[in-house]
Amino acid sequence: MMKKRIAIEIEGKGPISAEIAGPDRPDDSKHTGVIIAHGAANNMDNDLIVAMADGLAACGYVTLRFNFPYKEKGKKSPDAEPTLIRTWQSVHAHLMNNERFPVKRIVAAGKSISKTTDEVHQKILQQCVGWLDLIATEK
Repeated sequence: MMKKRIAIEIEGKGPISAEIAGPDRPDDSKHTGVIIAHGAANNMDNDLIVAMADGLAACGYVTLRFNFPYKEKGKKSPDAEPTLIRTWQSVHAHLMNNERFPVKRIVAAGKSISKTTDEVHQKILQQCVGWLDLIATEK
């Protein structure tokens, strides 16, 4: 599996941190990308987010996890809806246009803040083939 830390520019907000991962050889790719967003109380390095991204990448899927702009700036309050939507759109465009791992379709996945309102969720689904809710429970 290959992993690379990258920066993705969000119009009007500056760059955000992200990590793309996939199989060592592009020929081993399933050509399906999975964008994985963190929840409100954590960031892209949350254990659940990392485990999901790494597990899927090891199975041949291209994964992209990222921070929302408010987390990049060390803030606790989530960004406004237009910024959340713009962030999803920018991350989606980056994954669709990456040269290392060509993808034909993208599935979105995330925790709480990732789809805070119906408007954000609908905008995400306009670009992706589906949505996975990530729910972590403790024993």
